[in-house]
Amino acid sequence: MALALPLAIAATTPLRAQDDAPAPGLHARLSGPILSDSVADATAPTVFTGLLSIANNPPADKSGNGYWPCFTGGSDTDCSSIPKGAIVVGEPLSAAVVSHVCSGCAQIYWIVESTTAAKSGDVKISISVKQGSTSIFTFSGDSGTTLPPGQIGAFWYSGVTFNSSAKAGEATITVTSTVGTVKSTASTTILLK
Repeated sequence: MALALPLAIAATTPLRAQDDAPAPGLHARLSGPILSDSVADATAPTVFTGLLSIANNPPADKSGNGYWPCFTGGSDTDCSSIPKGAIVVGEPLSAAVVSHVCSGCAQIYWIVESTTAAKSGDVKISISVKQGSTSIFTFSGDSGTTLPPGQIGAFWYSGVTFNSSAKAGEATITVTSTVGTVKSTASTTILLK
């Protein structure tokens, strides 16, 4: 399957909790139909997860929503002036920018994409951040969003707080997105300072 998704990266300030940040917790936004979709055979995966990273909590716009993630060229006022075909996300902060004593200071974000061969389904999310076998952040729950076939959804958890077991060093973020009965999992490694 060949899919193209241009990525616009939004510049951010140094990682910190922001007084004007949107409410913590799990959020989702759908983009509409994907730009290309070519499924090779009936056994190919129908749901994919990508762009997994951690970033600064976005500031809130005048409606109280985070400025990013947002899809370009649509009705979302935060991204409507950017030509269609991209997603704006926080600057990925993988290399020792996030503190291991982060308390509500970060946003984990990712996209979930379904092919036109996928079945529509409610999206359930499981997030874990581990250092070795020690969990330092977990979340599991329903996104409250249905992902139709041939669509891209941006998902993010704002207000990440690591528990007291966290320490400076390598950590792995793993996200599993279950659309109906189909699971897609992605992982990435970050360094905590």
